[in-house]
Amino acid sequence: KFGKQLAEALDKNVDQIEEDFKAGRKFQIESLLQSVKDEEESQWRADGQFMLLEAKRENVKMQLEAIYRERSMQAYNEVKKRLDYQVEKQRIDNMISQKHMVQWIVSNVLKSISDKQEQENIKKCLSDLQALAAKA
Repeated sequence: KFGKQLAEALDKNVDQIEEDFKAGRKFQIESLLQSVKDEEESQWRADGQFMLLEAKRENVKMQLEAIYRERSMQAYNEVKKRLDYQVEKQRIDNMISQKHMVQWIVSNVLKSISDKQEQENIKKCLSDLQALAAKA
């Protein structure tokens, strides 16, 4: 008479123990799966950090390149300004030298012409003009 009730009670007790064991095991499996998932996410983030670090390095290299190019352009412009100044200075020096040389030549030529030569030259020009007028 008590066998059936005892069997049911013991079965219930065994079922409860088995259920507790399965629940504990299920919780442990879920916990371990979550740990694996968290570890994979951590690895993914670490890879992202490496990519971010590499991008930052590349960015620094690009900034250094931009600074280098800017300074190179400044140096180029400064050298060009100085060369343009030298070219303009040389052009002005040549122009002044030519002007003084022309003035010197003209003044020396005028000094070398005597009054007698000038009078002879004027007479020759007048006779040439009269000869041309006679032909026309």
